[in-house]
Order: sequence, then structure tokens, then C-alpha cells
Amino acid sequence: MRAEGGNPFFDYQLPQAVIALKQGAGRLIRTETDRGVLMICDPRLTDKPYGKRIWQSLPPMRRTRGARGRRASVLPRGES
Repeated sequence: MRAEGGNPFFDYQLPQAVIALKQGAGRLIRTETDRGVLMICDPRLTDKPYGKRIWQSLPPMRRTRGARGRRASVLPRGES
């Protein structure tokens, strides 16, 4: 990939991570009566430039920061 001018992290690993997280959030909420909390304790999602790309891939949800400044996302009913 590098030989062709690509970046393995941004061109392969990051898109794969985005897909896995989005699928995980979708599995948390399956029906309109389901509720869940998606807690991500990895500071790279707020500290690194690529974190914004990951956050934008998630379904619409209320986002908050916990006591230590980390984000907590609450999936509303019927959204996945």
C-alpha cells in the first residue's frame, strides 16, 4: 500500500475501525424499545485528528463527557 503512495492507517485500518464501531453501535439497539449506552474510553477519539472521523460515522445520539472528560454517547430508542 505504501509503495502505491497510500497510508495503511488512514486507507485501511481507520476505515475498518469505523465500520466495526458503527456495526457495534447498531447491534446495541435493535428495536424501538431498546435502549443502550455506548461508552468509549479511548482518549484518541477526542485527542487525535482522526477521532472526529470516527465520531461522525456513528448514528445520531446525545453525547456527553463523563467525570474525567471522556465522551459518553447514549443511543436513543429506534436509532442504530
